[in-house]
Parts: sequence; C-alpha cells; structure tokens
Amino acid sequence: MAGDSNSENNGDTTTTLYVRCPSNGTKFAVEARLEATVKSLKSVIEDKCEIPSWEQSLIFRGRVLKNKQSLQSYGIKAEDTVHLARGYVPGCARSHCVCNAKHV
Repeated sequence: MAGDSNSENNGDTTTTLYVRCPSNGTKFAVEARLEATVKSLKSVIEDKCEIPSWEQSLIFRGRVLKNKQSLQSYGIKAEDTVHLARGYVPGCARSHCVCNAKHV
C-alpha cells in the first residue's frame, strides 16, 4: 500500500500521515504507527514544527484527539490528514500554526 513501510526487525508498521496547519492551509508529512497514541504523534509533530506537544490540539473528522487514545481508535488510516491547532483550547477558532516544517 502506498505510504506504508514495514520494519521487519520489530514488526512495527509505520505509515505516512499528513498534518494541516489551519492558519495558512499548508500540510506536511509525518511517519507514525497507527497503533501509537495521539501523544506520540504530537511528539513527532513537535520535532517537525517546533510547537511543543502540550500546545497542540489535533483534530480528525471534527473530533479533538485525546492523548491516551491510539490513532487507530479514531479510524485514522494511511495518508489521512490530521488538523493541527496551536493552543490547548479545543475548537478555538483563533488557534494557528506557525510551522517551520517543509510543507507539501
């Protein structure tokens, strides 16, 4: 499947997900395991964006993602797009992204 890569050594499967910044509509790719928690995805995003994980709110299909849940539990699949809002306030219309990542 496009976007999937397998690590044969430990059985983990990583996939490409996209993160969209709402302020300017740009998006960038990250690699993550679908079995991983939302908190771990936030750490990956922090490495790309330099936005601390505690300042990130992630939204998928209109739902704010909770740190302890797995990505899979929200129905996230390979090449899906997750929306990033800066600030911990869920649903805040004034949240924005100032990513320094290479956008696609």
